[in-house]
Amino acid sequence: AQGAGEALVEVGYHDDGSPVGLADDALEASLRMLSELARAAGAEASVVRRMAGTDGTCAEVLVRRAARTGAPMIEVRIALAGNVDSGKSTLSGVLTRGGLDNGRGAARLSSFNHAHEVSTGRTSSISRRILGFDGSGRVVNYNEDTADAGAPGTLGPLVEVTEVAARAAKMVTLTDLCGHERYLKTTVAGLAHSPDYVLLVVGANNGVQKMTREHLGLAFAMRIPVIVVLTKCDSLTPDNVRKESLAELRRVVKGAGKRMLYPVRTSDDAVRAAGAVGGSFVTRTPGSTIMGDDDEAANEATATDEAAREAGTSATSDGAAGGAAAAAAAAVATTMTT
Repeated sequence: AQGAGEALVEVGYHDDGSPVGLADDALEASLRMLSELARAAGAEASVVRRMAGTDGTCAEVLVRRAARTGAPMIEVRIALAGNVDSGKSTLSGVLTRGGLDNGRGAARLSSFNHAHEVSTGRTSSISRRILGFDGSGRVVNYNEDTADAGAPGTLGPLVEVTEVAARAAKMVTLTDLCGHERYLKTTVAGLAHSPDYVLLVVGANNGVQKMTREHLGLAFAMRIPVIVVLTKCDSLTPDNVRKESLAELRRVVKGAGKRMLYPVRTSDDAVRAAGAVGGSFVTRTPGSTIMGDDDEAANEATATDEAAREAGTSATSDGAAGGAAAAAAAAVATTMTT
């Protein structure tokens, strides 16, 4: 998948999308050459995953335009929807400030605009937070290496948008919407701002509620791609309750003529899903799912994978490292000029 300043380049794949692989020395030479090509084009290349092929090792590389003054910003707009108390504001706070919530709402405080929101713990307005990534895919809002080192509730400082924009090659705007029925009109107004994706947050302990259905229906009606995140999947939610919540969610989605396309439980799952839907925005949100139409459900996942690979760039395994990297050069050039 490529365009808009970034590409997901597959090294060691055949033209038909099958993972053939390269010998270790050939793969490393290909990755070095791809990195040099990216730097020459004003971009950065970082390996997001490696996997075994039939004859060696394959790699998927994120090539992204480097942050620089005056360069157009890569931006993705994501709206967080879902029932009240599902964890939308907490998720937004943890993603943008690092660290973990203390179980008493410390992470969500940065998403609130009014005093009554702080006292009730419920959002009644539209709140936006910025999550920035550098050219190699690392978060610029905080230090990822130390983000989880402190005690729960120890969050990073609030970072000004201008500071994130100065350091980021890509920015994700997280729009936190209201979950209470009383503020449904405010939620509709937030969805009307044309987000690229809706992140539907569902609490595993409560499952699908009335407003979960309402927000999901609005996203489908507006033809906004939906990613579902199941929160509160910890020791406080029994396994049988979590499984029932997920089963109920599948029933609701199927009833709307959609289906779960790509369950995401690992980083590899996230890369596969990101490539298949035509973008290279890679997240680590266990329990999330990307959904699509239910037409020809038995063959859809395979067809989508093949179409994504045809639209993207695959470096073939011909035994020569130079051939693999040369095949990726077109992707780098296209990415930097799109």
